[in-house]
Order: sequence, then structure tokens, then C-alpha cells
Amino acid sequence: KHHHLLWLAHQTPLERSMLILIGVDESQLPGQSNFGGKIQHAALVICFQKLYVSFMFRQYEPMKASAENYFIYEDSTNTWSLLYVHTAQAFISGLAAYWMFRKSKDPKWTHKASKSKLMMKKWAEVNEWNFQNKLYLMEAEEAFCYDDTASAKSLYEKAISSARE
Repeated sequence: KHHHLLWLAHQTPLERSMLILIGVDESQLPGQSNFGGKIQHAALVICFQKLYVSFMFRQYEPMKASAENYFIYEDSTNTWSLLYVHTAQAFISGLAAYWMFRKSKDPKWTHKASKSKLMMKKWAEVNEWNFQNKLYLMEAEEAFCYDDTASAKSLYEKAISSARE
């Protein structure tokens, strides 16, 4: 029973996100459950999926609200069992944090983004093929946040080149 609930806690929010991304009206989808608090990662996964969908649709306010909740759960949840999705979460939440810093100039977002970038840097050292382009993109976003357009442009180009390799 526990394994089934664990699978549902991870897959149901993902399925919901995919349906929204392909155009299904969110109001037609069933509500989300955190499984009565029985699975501590369910809230983290739900918050990340909401952040992801809002980020993809460039909806700043819903993304910001979801990010606030996501980072609270991320800081207080042992995420060791989410390793298979943790790289995507670090990448998207880091990009979202850079965007929120550009709009708000609130330094808490650079702290969150830097934490995500540090994780990406560690992964890029181990597996350059998968993570170097993402690291370059995060570094470009950071440079863009500080109006360093020359560095940002160079890093965006490196990200594109690295992704093609």
C-alpha cells in the first residue's frame, strides 16, 4: 500500500501538469491531494509542479506563490528519495528564482538561485554532457540579473553550444 501511495504522490501532480501543458482546462481536473500528510514529499512535488507550469506559461504571480511554498518545503524536507527528479527541480526552481530576483530585487531569490546553481555545478562536474549546458544557462541568468549583458550573452551562447554537443 505504501509503495502505491508513494507512486501516486509523485505521478499524479506530474500527470496534472502535463494535461495543463497540452491545453486541458485546469478547472476540469480533479483537486490535488497531499495524501492526508502521510507522504511528506507530496506537498513538495505539488508545489514544484505548480511552479513548473507557471514558469512555462510565464505567469509570474502564480509562479512566485508556488516558489515561496516550494522553497519552504525544500528547506524542511529530506529530499533524498526524490533524486530522480531533483536535478529538474533544481534547474527550474533556480531559473524561476533568478526571474523573481530580476522583478523584485529581493536578495532571498539570489540565495535560492545560487543554491540551485551550486547543485548544478556539482552535477556538471560528474556528468558534463547532461548538466553543463544547464549550468551555463543558470550562470547566464545570474549575469543578466546583475546587468552584465556581455557575460550573459557569452554564457547563453555557451549554453546553446553545449546543448548541441
